Amino acid sequence: MTYERFLQLMNADYPNWKEYIDKDTIILGLNILRKYVPNVRICAAEHGVIFVSASINELIEANITEEDVITLNDMLWHIEDDGMAYHL
Repeated sequence: MTYERFLQLMNADYPNWKEYIDKDTIILGLNILRKYVPNVRICAAEHGVIFVSASINELIEANITEEDVITLNDMLWHIEDDGMAYHL
C-alpha cells in the first residue's frame, strides 16, 4: 500500500461506523495496530485525543491491509501528526 492510498482510505466517509457504536473501539483499534507494530503503545492523551506510537510509515512497511485501514477508519481512528490517534 502506498502512503497516498492509506490517506485516501483514512479520509473516506465512515460508512460502517454504526457497527462499532457499542464497542470499545480504542482497544479494538490498538489490537489492529499491534498486528503490524507489536510494541505500539499510547504515548499521550490530552484534550480528548489519544495518541499512539504507530506511524503511518511503520504500518505501511508492515504491510497493513486495506481492510484493516478501512476498519480503523470505520471505528473513527484518525491520522494526527503522521501517526494514529483516537478522538474521544
